[in-house]
Amino acid sequence: MWGIPTRWTCGLRRTPYVLAGLALCSFGVAAAPHAVFLMDRSFLPGLFAAALVFLLYGIGFNISTVSYFALAAEVSGEQGRGRTMAVMFAMMISGIIVTALFVGQLVEPYSPAAVNVAFAYVGLAAFVLGTLAILGLERRDTAQSVPAEERHTWLVLARAMGENPQVRLFFVYLIVLLIALLGQDILLEPYGGQVFDLSVRQTTRISSLWGVFVLVSLPVAALLEGCFSRRALAAAGGLTALAGFGGIIGGGLVGSLSSGAVYDVATSVTQNPLVGYVTAFGMLAVCMIVSLMLLRRIDVTAFRRRADEEHSVLERAALAGE
Repeated sequence: MWGIPTRWTCGLRRTPYVLAGLALCSFGVAAAPHAVFLMDRSFLPGLFAAALVFLLYGIGFNISTVSYFALAAEVSGEQGRGRTMAVMFAMMISGIIVTALFVGQLVEPYSPAAVNVAFAYVGLAAFVLGTLAILGLERRDTAQSVPAEERHTWLVLARAMGENPQVRLFFVYLIVLLIALLGQDILLEPYGGQVFDLSVRQTTRISSLWGVFVLVSLPVAALLEGCFSRRALAAAGGLTALAGFGGIIGGGLVGSLSSGAVYDVATSVTQNPLVGYVTAFGMLAVCMIVSLMLLRRIDVTAFRRRADEEHSVLERAALAGE
């Protein structure tokens, strides 16, 4: 994987990259508040430091997650992959809940020093727990090279997506849906502080509440899957999220990674933070509506028929990383 000979990694294809990516992520978490506070004192150096920190974090995140997902698929086998991914997702959400509560305790009373310490603890804990979890998971005797004739480049992956209309549609649907669902994350806590005058400890609980309801929705969806199609459940989830966006807009809540610029522009034009929040959350609501429209056009039967004719796009993506 990643083009590095396995003889340099003790015969392991996945574990070294999971650890390397985890180290970069942990460093990014610990260094992020320092870069942000530097921006307040000296904007340009702080901006450069923040860009570098988040670049390293992003690289580490992608290296570690891609490698770990590949390892999880190998270890669990064909029949156990679904259960493995479900457990992994549930643990991820649980980690978000616990971390939010933990950080909320550490930053009270609030101070830049307290934030730096809290993020350092989170980064260290993530690295230690991740290292303990990954060691011994991959067996060297399973680290077999993929035959050259089975290797595919990312160009082949892109061509495969372009040739299958249903794959293209599903890819766009996922992008729009993720923007709508995850875009609010960056401004949720600033919203709580600016609009409702919540303390830092109180705003960290927003992520915990989000995580709790996500966990609750998993068994509920599993129970309903016996009565409704997956498309119907996905649509119901989208409509529920859309209703949530409506409630948020009514209360003045908004935020997102992509809509942060929208928030800044709207706030600077109107000199009203509430208008900025409402504008950005309205954009996310539009993204959710678009995703629901795209969902109606996805034909699962056609998708599977095309997948049976050739390697699935997911298989090509995995092979491209070898």
